Amino acid sequence: MKKLFMAIASTAFMLMGSVFANTPSTNAAVLALDDSHSWATGMDTIVSVLGFKMVEVERNFISPDLNYIYSLGSPLGNLTFSPKVQKRTVYQTWDTWSRDYQQEVYFNGGFQYLDIQLPTGISAFDFYVQPNTQSVFDIEVRAYNGTTTSLIQTVDGNSGAKYYGFYTTDENPISLITIQAPIIAQGFAVAEFRLGTQLLGSDPGSVDIPEPDAAIALLSVGVLVASSLFHRYLQAKNRDQN
Repeated sequence: MKKLFMAIASTAFMLMGSVFANTPSTNAAVLALDDSHSWATGMDTIVSVLGFKMVEVERNFISPDLNYIYSLGSPLGNLTFSPKVQKRTVYQTWDTWSRDYQQEVYFNGGFQYLDIQLPTGISAFDFYVQPNTQSVFDIEVRAYNGTTTSLIQTVDGNSGAKYYGFYTTDENPISLITIQAPIIAQGFAVAEFRLGTQLLGSDPGSVDIPEPDAAIALLSVGVLVASSLFHRYLQAKNRDQN
């Protein structure tokens, strides 16, 4: 009887722990994903695991190479750059990138930093970055949604562009991305931007996150079940002693 009680009670508490482990904190900060979670290498954590709806930022077909631009459009709104960025094309006006990517990149003009203002309501954002000088540098990216999250990665300027991803599960969207590199990198380029608005709560294959009220209800049921089982165990133990 004792072994049965312990097994059932353990299962009940494991279930409750699982529920709360998958329930987002109301104070959750922005979370970062490094290059090991890049969508290009089959580890698309933001979509396949977390379930965000991601859309690609539109390519700039109008401006010729070496022109400076302030923003890029997307179905969810514009990305705004400060300082303005210079449009380049890999293998034409920008030497290398990674994974045989041969399209547009956006050079920050040789500065140490770049700010990217996001549209309203963005819960997930990812992109690639590569230094201008063909050497290895630590590049830091920070994401803001009322809190600040920083991700630093070592990035090779020779065919080594790396993925940076950020997401939040609370009610505060990501509003600003800042990028900083050492002065000897002579600036950097960014490209392959994607934006996400929300979790795919009702779509097939999405990650279902229990509502807090449901989690509390399950906790109450679990406690009642465990209490009832323990009471029955004590009654049986007393009968055996008598």
